Amino acid sequence: MSKVDLNQKVTLYYTLRNSEGKILEEIPTNEAITYVHGYNQIFPNLEKGLQGLSPGDVIHLEFSSNEAFGEYDETKISLVDRKEFSSINNLAVGMEITALEDNEDFQEKDSSITRDHFWTPQDPSDLFNDEDDEQEETESELVEEIYVVKEISDLVVVLDANHPYSGMDVIFDVTIVRVEPASVEEIEKLYPERNSDDDLLF
Repeated sequence: MSKVDLNQKVTLYYTLRNSEGKILEEIPTNEAITYVHGYNQIFPNLEKGLQGLSPGDVIHLEFSSNEAFGEYDETKISLVDRKEFSSINNLAVGMEITALEDNEDFQEKDSSITRDHFWTPQDPSDLFNDEDDEQEETESELVEEIYVVKEISDLVVVLDANHPYSGMDVIFDVTIVRVEPASVEEIEKLYPERNSDDDLLF
C-alpha cells in the first residue's frame, strides 16, 4: 500500500477549525481534494504532518499561527489606484485578486506602490497553461501574489496580502482517501488529475 511521500498524488478531505472550535473550512467526503506531495501545494507543516500516512488514516493536527498561516502583518496592506482595476468587472469587498509583480516591486515596502497585471482566473488550470516560450519567459520574471479586497473608494482600493487565517491557531482533522504515484506530467504541472471514483470512500 502506498504511503504519503514525495511525488505521490494524495487525495484527502478535512475540517479546519480555529482554536475555539469554529469551523473555518470543511471539505466533505464527496469533494475530496488532490495534490502532489512534496511541492508545498499545501502549507509545509501540514504536509510534514501527513508524511508517511496511508489511505484510510485519520489524523488530528494542531498548529500555532506561526506554524500555520503566519502572524498578521500590517505591511502587507496596499493602497492601489482605482484605475488599475478598470478591467475587472464587479469589483467587490472580499474578492480575491491575483497580481503578477516583478521581483523589484514585490520587495518594496511602500504600501502605496502601484500593482500591475491584476486578473481573476475563471479556471484554476489557467494558472498552469503554457501557451508559448515567450509567455513562460515573461512569467518567470514575475512573482504571484494573492490579495483580498478590503475597501473600495472612488480613488483607491485597499488590498490585503495577509492570508485570511493569519494570526490564528488552527486545528486540522484530515482523512487520507487515496495515495498513488503521480505521473510525470502531474509532477511537472503540479495540477493532478482527480480519479472519477474519489467519492467512493471508506
